[in-house]
Amino acid sequence: MNVVLDARRMGRDTVYPYLKEMLALPDYFGSNLDALYDCLTELGDTEILLTHVPEAADGFDRVYRVMCAAERGNPALQIKTEEA
Repeated sequence: MNVVLDARRMGRDTVYPYLKEMLALPDYFGSNLDALYDCLTELGDTEILLTHVPEAADGFDRVYRVMCAAERGNPALQIKTEEA
C-alpha cells in the first residue's frame, strides 16, 4: 500500500481521525501515540510519503517521531518525506 499524507493536516486536534481514514486503521485504534505506534508496526507492506513537512501543523513532530520509531520496528513499513 502506498499512502500520501499531508503534514499540514496532522495537527493536534486532527491527526488521529486523518490517520485513521488515510491508513485504514482499525476501529479499535485508540487515538493516541502509543496506539499509533502499535498499528503502524502491524501494517504489511506500506510506504508512507509525507508531503508539506516544512508547513506541518503544530504537533506533527511528535507524530513523525512515532512514525520513524515504528519504521524501525516494522521492516515492511517505509516512511519518506517529499523532496523539496
